[in-house]
Amino acid sequence: MKNILKYVAIGALGIGLFFDKYLGRWIVNMIDNPDTRINNGKPYIQTYSKNCDTIRLS
Repeated sequence: MKNILKYVAIGALGIGLFFDKYLGRWIVNMIDNPDTRINNGKPYIQTYSKNCDTIRLS
């Protein structure tokens, strides 16, 4: 019985670590950073390119 409890505890720890590392981080990323996948920089391209210096490599 003692070994069964030990193996169940190790298995539960492994499952918990898996869900924390992959599923938990994915859920937090979806909640905290919902707009990081949206690229809304198109209106700023002209302003950025006008303020940039030209670098030439010889």
